[in-house]
Amino acid sequence: MLANGTTLRLAAASNQNASAWLPTLQNVSATFSTTFQFQISKVDPSDAQIGDGFAFVIQSAAAGTHAIGSAGFGQYLGYNGLNKSLAIEFDTYQNSNYNDPANPHIGIQSNGAGSNSPDHNGTAKLATPVQANFADGSVHTATVTYDGTTLKVFLDGSAAPVISATVGNLGTLLGLTGGNAYVGFTAANGSAREFADILTWSW
Repeated sequence: MLANGTTLRLAAASNQNASAWLPTLQNVSATFSTTFQFQISKVDPSDAQIGDGFAFVIQSAAAGTHAIGSAGFGQYLGYNGLNKSLAIEFDTYQNSNYNDPANPHIGIQSNGAGSNSPDHNGTAKLATPVQANFADGSVHTATVTYDGTTLKVFLDGSAAPVISATVGNLGTLLGLTGGNAYVGFTAANGSAREFADILTWSW
């Protein structure tokens, strides 16, 4: 993770995991709306492939603000293995063993209080991942809303959500104490690399 002026650069080098969290617990069991601008771009214009993406994550893992997913592979997106977590992933690399779509996609993943995973074949999949255009080097805006039952993700001012999932009460789903959790972002690069930048964020 690198703070570059007002930009939060989550990932830049190959074989890198990163995470960044608000320093205080937030209540996520009622309703919320959060909006962030982000930009995914090539580290070097000559790179043939980018990877792997980032995720907006709600978590109450034991490590708190030091929480980060399993190290090693970009396909883990920085949140693999986090307990008591829900991730909305913006995945830029196709890992066919995880049943990723061919193009960049948005997915919603959680194993409740158990270990989370970006594998779309398993029990963590809360919604079938949806292909979306956000890995083109341009600035994009994502809004995530929660009405106490359903999570919705809007991209670039879309009137309808690009993906949604009925999750019920998040406090119950994730086993949260008092409905409180840390909110923030994770990211990972594998052998392919990219800049994953958060430009603005309102919570």
